[in-house]
Amino acid sequence: VSKTAERVKYKKDLARAMAKHQGEFPECRKLSSALDKCSLILDNNEGSLKFDFRLCRNKACPFCSPQRLTEEQEVLGYFIKEALDQGKKYGMLTLTIPHKKEASAKQVLAYLQGTWSRFNSDKKVQEMFEGAFKNTEWTIGRNGFHYHYHILIVVPDFVSWTAAKKVIQERWKRVGGGFIRMNRYDQLHKVNPEGIKNAIMEMTSYVGKQNKKYGMKKMVEVLAANYRKRFFSYLGTWSKDKLKAVRALIKEKREAAMREIEIEAPPTPYDEETGEVYEIPNDRVDPHTAAVKARMGNPGYVWLRDYLEWCARWFRHPEFEREHYKIVRWRQETFQDDLNARRYEKLLTKEHSKAELKLMNVPF
Repeated sequence: VSKTAERVKYKKDLARAMAKHQGEFPECRKLSSALDKCSLILDNNEGSLKFDFRLCRNKACPFCSPQRLTEEQEVLGYFIKEALDQGKKYGMLTLTIPHKKEASAKQVLAYLQGTWSRFNSDKKVQEMFEGAFKNTEWTIGRNGFHYHYHILIVVPDFVSWTAAKKVIQERWKRVGGGFIRMNRYDQLHKVNPEGIKNAIMEMTSYVGKQNKKYGMKKMVEVLAANYRKRFFSYLGTWSKDKLKAVRALIKEKREAAMREIEIEAPPTPYDEETGEVYEIPNDRVDPHTAAVKARMGNPGYVWLRDYLEWCARWFRHPEFEREHYKIVRWRQETFQDDLNARRYEKLLTKEHSKAELKLMNVPF
């Protein structure tokens, strides 16, 4: 929750910045609305305890980015290992474009995508891509906004690595592209299979990359330019039906692996040494709110934070609902007992006051 709290806070800051600059960037209104659709919340209200987890899956959302990142790492890892087992030639290709400092983020991105469209329509180029994963990265440097592509490319067996690099470089520059770099990985991975993890991390790190160092206005401009743009995709034999099959296979394996893990017991809302029950505040907390209030030392908020973390970690487990219901039922019964006790106390106090009033009116 502590890590997620930072992302949730950054998301709130982004939403405020979008509201401030929506006159300059009209896309911000829709973006802000999209960001509100995801949540990781624990709602404790009058004895009811609800866990709500939803993803907006928007690439601008710092809360959803880690989820998307994990999914693509598993898919890309499957394709890379398959290519290595089959003895394919593969590596990383970087394609850049020339740009001017005064160009806006939207203009630079539009030029990059237009250049790719012309490049990818070339049949000679298509022959160089047997399978590929294409990802877009952006930075801001001395020459302004800089968008470029990182592509994990598998070269066909009938084409040498050197010949493929020559064709790609020539055709990319012909359509208006700039500098390219093409490094081969398969030979390195045969010697050191652990290098596959580094390649996966390098390629997928751009899926949910958040460059916080540039300031909020720059971030808002970039996110507005990126709105409704496709930032990563699979090409060639790695796309369409095969991609769907791989995603389904990975999902099935993930669920099977989760079923084999024994679920951890949820944190208890009372002190196990003394048996003292915590006073759980009626509140609706996200990771940021829970982390901030737990730091104040309130045992009730400490438990809300820990239970929220437990829910976020185990909500996909088959036994989650059963374990969660135990706590929900316990909360309902405890709340009802407390409510009844308060009613009885109020009733007794009221009757006691009446008795005192009658004694005051006694005529002696």
